[in-house]
Amino acid sequence: MRVQGEVEFEVPPLDGAEAVALFCARSGLAPSSEIMRLCARLDALPLAVELAARTKALTPAQILSRLVRRLDMHAGPFAGPKPESMMVPPGARRSDQVIDAAPELSQY
Repeated sequence: MRVQGEVEFEVPPLDGAEAVALFCARSGLAPSSEIMRLCARLDALPLAVELAARTKALTPAQILSRLVRRLDMHAGPFAGPKPESMMVPPGARRSDQVIDAAPELSQY
């Protein structure tokens, strides 16, 4: 945050077994192949593993599924379905056409 007195500590990734052990210690779950894949997907970063382990609303498989869908860096920036707010109205090709097709944008 760059405030006076701040001290930064570099926290390197854990090795695979350490990441799984941390996840299991925090979540209370037994080690599994899903947890191993989840920790690998989180790059074994301690904070990411901690946060994922403390999520009670989703299982490790559900977290992994959401990460795979949302963080597929190999798909490219324009791959996959777009949220409705990012969709261009049918027939719109230029910015003025987008504004004409979506009058609520003209107030900006």
